[in-house]
Amino acid sequence: MLADPSDSWFGRDHPVAVSDGRGGLLVADDGYEDHGRIVLNLLDGDGGSADWPPDGVVVSGVYGGVEEARHDPAPTEPLGQGPGDMWPSVALDGSGGVLVAWSYFTRSAYDVHVLRLDATGTRAPGWPSGGAEFGVFGEGAVLCRDDAGGAFVVWRFRGMPAGIYAHHVMADGSLDSRWPRSGLALSEGPWPYEAPGIVPDGTGGFLATWEDGRNGEFNQVYAQRVQPDGTVAPGWPTDGLPISAHPSSPGIERWFKSYAMIRYSSIVSDQGGGAIVAWTDHRDGTGNGNGDIYAVRVLGDGTIAAGWQANGTPVCLAKGDQRLPTLAPDGRGGGFIVWEDGRGDDLDIYAQHLTGSGERAKGWPADGLPVCIASGDQESPVATAAGSDRAIVAWVDHRGDSPNIFATLAGPDAVVPTRLPTLVSAAATPALVHLVWFVGEHAASASVYRRAEDQERILLATASPDAGGRVVYEDHAVAVGRRYGYQIGVGGGDAELFSDETWLEIPTQAPLALDGVLPNPASGLELRVSFTLPDDGPATLELLDATGRKLSSVQIGALGAGRHLVSLDRAAGRAPGLYWVRLTHSGSQLSRRACLVR
Repeated sequence: MLADPSDSWFGRDHPVAVSDGRGGLLVADDGYEDHGRIVLNLLDGDGGSADWPPDGVVVSGVYGGVEEARHDPAPTEPLGQGPGDMWPSVALDGSGGVLVAWSYFTRSAYDVHVLRLDATGTRAPGWPSGGAEFGVFGEGAVLCRDDAGGAFVVWRFRGMPAGIYAHHVMADGSLDSRWPRSGLALSEGPWPYEAPGIVPDGTGGFLATWEDGRNGEFNQVYAQRVQPDGTVAPGWPTDGLPISAHPSSPGIERWFKSYAMIRYSSIVSDQGGGAIVAWTDHRDGTGNGNGDIYAVRVLGDGTIAAGWQANGTPVCLAKGDQRLPTLAPDGRGGGFIVWEDGRGDDLDIYAQHLTGSGERAKGWPADGLPVCIASGDQESPVATAAGSDRAIVAWVDHRGDSPNIFATLAGPDAVVPTRLPTLVSAAATPALVHLVWFVGEHAASASVYRRAEDQERILLATASPDAGGRVVYEDHAVAVGRRYGYQIGVGGGDAELFSDETWLEIPTQAPLALDGVLPNPASGLELRVSFTLPDDGPATLELLDATGRKLSSVQIGALGAGRHLVSLDRAAGRAPGLYWVRLTHSGSQLSRRACLVR
């Protein structure tokens, strides 16, 4: 779990990540609260970083930073509608530091902010504490480096006329004086604009993409290349290059609560001065029918690369609805494309690899490689290259009792299923510890490990999962009053994947206790509750809404004496917000507050 320096129980949301170029990962997210705040964490290969604050860096505080106190006080704003900082985007600055962009919003305005931090998480010299500010009524900001320590930023402008705007922030945090103070309009008009995207062009400028409805009937994909001085690159039309003449929808969605979202273009650099763009295409002419996946490679001079088709190269034309493609460059001018696929009874994950010349890479099937076609929906895939002909793909998987994160290595010769084992429940009594993990049906066997405090981990047993992919284990060699940490591993040798370590204390006589939701805030898709029962008498665990209305109930007395960790699967799909968990046993009741977030 990433550290959260906020004292709010509304939690974190909208995470984005980028490699730090040294084997680590930079992760930015925002606060799910009245005053959204942007927090940046750095994780190295061991899950932490000695050179980075252990609780992360608060990139922006409340009111858009300490210099933003002019805004209305929080009590005037409804929950989740400002003022606050939301929708972060991150990119490396090319010299060991990181650039962060976000939107500051109230009920009536959106501003774009950008900040540069060095390799230790310290604000770069010259940069204001709240970040460089511009772009009133701007949202969905994305950014890339300018190869000189500064950043190019592109965002959606919500004023009238609407448009896609850009700005150039110099290495010292000042705005490029050659650009308009409030930003440069890449395209504007009285029609919808959405889905900004950006990549560097390798020569100090950038390529941007978006979708707009200038034809009056549906959205289409456009692109533009801009030079460092804010002029359009030679060979590019001033109002954007049309990438496709057909109805389209973008590749990336980021939800705000459950009723609003911001969309982004799926774009990656071809590492040769151009870019690859992917989208969902609706060539039935309405934009509302089943979608197919298309992609194109546009060169730095504004032409379509040889071998790629005008209006897009088809990636998948299978039956059903294909949507939300995301990209990963292959390092050779081509890219891996992954998407949600509805050709079967449920949503599945498929992938394709197109070469720099727009052809399917050798060994990759037409209409995509089935990465995961398990029961239940699989959704929100992302990918990163693992060499020039394989990709690691991760997604949210609903095949079990509750959603989990799965990953696989996908290539022309194999799909290797891998995922981190997940604890389902754990209970300790004076006589034994009872543990259940989910490891997946593909695991042939699993290794159960234990360690006591101040001792090395030891192997307890090797077990096989049941038909549902679960491993159940009981440890009877326990001592009253001792604490033990348990893990399960799948695979062997250097490839073994481990669950998180779970610590349990062996009780003497267990009193009734309700520890509450772990973690809290919890994902809206899963709610795990920790509690202790003194005996096997009748006991009930209930989930209540903020008004006290009972939403679900489960009988837990049969679990017996001891501490237990139970997943309330029926909490899946609940709207984000405040809830209560109530434990009842022998006339006694205990309650704890719980918060669900997306």
